[in-house]
Amino acid sequence: MGSFSRNGYGGKPVCNPIDTDYFPGGSSGGSAAAVRDYQAMGSLGTDTGGSVNYPAHCNGLFSMKPSFGRVSRFGQILYSSSNETTGPLAHSINDVYSFFHTMQGVDQNDSNCIDFRNITKMRYPDRVLEAGLEAPGLLEGLRVGIMDEFNIAELDERNRNVQS
Repeated sequence: MGSFSRNGYGGKPVCNPIDTDYFPGGSSGGSAAAVRDYQAMGSLGTDTGGSVNYPAHCNGLFSMKPSFGRVSRFGQILYSSSNETTGPLAHSINDVYSFFHTMQGVDQNDSNCIDFRNITKMRYPDRVLEAGLEAPGLLEGLRVGIMDEFNIAELDERNRNVQS
């Protein structure tokens, strides 16, 4: 739970499977660590403001925070009703899409769920799989920068001045 995935039951803290000196992100860090350690093919996280995407980033996974109303929030503890959602984490973008495709849709237990597939007669193609996002060379030439405001002393040296 929380930003550092603390164990509320008094057990050992969740460690990042990539490097156990680091935490796995929060608050869905336990879910992300289980997927990264191949204990699960994918997992779900609950998200108010980054609790799915941040742990995925910390564990080298793919994730998605669905738009409000796409996935049922039934059973979730709502801290900020209009921001809450549940999102998938997995090793590939295609697996994330498969999880999302399965979870989305109307739920009679959540009045905010909308069946987006029936809003218009427009058909949504399987864009992720068609695009071949895992194709070799897709990220070739991509440059990633760190804004000066985020280039703080606490930033791990391995993430500073990374050359492609």
